[in-house]
Amino acid sequence: MRPILPAVFTLLLAAPVLADSYSPAPGDIVTIGQGGLGLSSADATATATLPFGTPFHDSLRTLTMIMGHDFSVYLPEDCPAGPVVVASFTRQIDLIYQEDRLAGWMLRPGSTLTTQSGVGLGTPLAGLGGFATLEVMESTLGWEFQAGEISGLLSDREGIVSHMWSGTVCVFR
Repeated sequence: MRPILPAVFTLLLAAPVLADSYSPAPGDIVTIGQGGLGLSSADATATATLPFGTPFHDSLRTLTMIMGHDFSVYLPEDCPAGPVVVASFTRQIDLIYQEDRLAGWMLRPGSTLTTQSGVGLGTPLAGLGGFATLEVMESTLGWEFQAGEISGLLSDREGIVSHMWSGTVCVFR
């Protein structure tokens, strides 16, 4: 029985740290949120979260089980937030890490990821009304909005969401 203990221990270390009822699988749903990412089984019977503060390896292991291995990791040369590591899932999302912890996310152009209520790239300004607070202001980036802890850019003052992010990101103003 001794030889099996190391194998079981290794499998336990390889498993993501998530809710007991959720095991990530291809086809599961990833949603963006103010405090991180939400996860839901394809049949919506189990959910979990990847909150800001989740360790780098745990979050990437979980997301590759859902979104696949088409991602890259890089170190931006200059970021207003300080030294960060970015894991970029092609055409979906950039995950920003500081000190080996998930610190923020930024949607990539063409991303289909949304909040649980369906807000994402292409949402009209009126579609942001479900947030408790909503501010729209002109900035050096263009028409910027802040809806709770989610920020982004609009195509124009009354336009559609063209960029979205939350948490620590590399946005130059």
